[in-house]
Amino acid sequence: MKDESAIIAYWNEIQSGGVTVGKWIRLLYEVILQGLSENRWFYDHRLAENAIRFIERFCHHYKGELAPQRIRLALWQRASIALIFGIVDGKGRRQFTEVFWLVGRKQGKTLVAGSIGNYVAYAAGEYGSELYYIAPKIDQADLCFSAFEFNVHAEPELDAITRSTKYRGLVIGETNTIIKKLAFTSKKSDGYSPQFYAADECSSWPGINGIRQWEVMASGTGAREEPLGMAFSSGGYENDGLYDELVKRGTGFLMGN
Repeated sequence: MKDESAIIAYWNEIQSGGVTVGKWIRLLYEVILQGLSENRWFYDHRLAENAIRFIERFCHHYKGELAPQRIRLALWQRASIALIFGIVDGKGRRQFTEVFWLVGRKQGKTLVAGSIGNYVAYAAGEYGSELYYIAPKIDQADLCFSAFEFNVHAEPELDAITRSTKYRGLVIGETNTIIKKLAFTSKKSDGYSPQFYAADECSSWPGINGIRQWEVMASGTGAREEPLGMAFSSGGYENDGLYDELVKRGTGFLMGN
């Protein structure tokens, strides 16, 4: 792989025992590195570093004793972001458009979810992008949205080009981009065309309705060149819902499906 990357650095830590990971994380990096060696996909160091640098330059802790300091990503977070934005196909387009992050509690997943949205909105989206933070209830959706919004107001460069509206959420006028929080209902989601959509704590999404909501948002990305859907959770407890579905998809991919 050209240039030292967070992916390689993290893999080296796994191999040396510097970090302890479960079998699926180890297998993930084995699959990625094998795919790179076989040219099934490629690594774009510039794209990966653009995302990492943006988040560490423009994004902040918004709660707790570290607020409002800028984020300093841990190695595993840098590697994860490099996987999302740096692994591309032969035409240089991102390989992965659906990402499932299963992360332990208090490891900053909501913070990073908001920050990845910031990067897409301000540096990696299309003209007319739509970004949605979704949950069964609006107060749940507000968690990631609040992290996104805090970063905007904490950085004058971002705040100057962003306005808040009653019905459209946040709007970036220069690129006609909107960012909203949504309480979901699949019956009312057919008109969306998301560039980015995020489901925080998807383990709480109820049964088949949660899967339908996710699929409705995914189906709306057809006109986008490089959409990104991200689901986050610290553990599952809603049987046969979105969490279980994404676990099946993720482990299926790692097992060669």
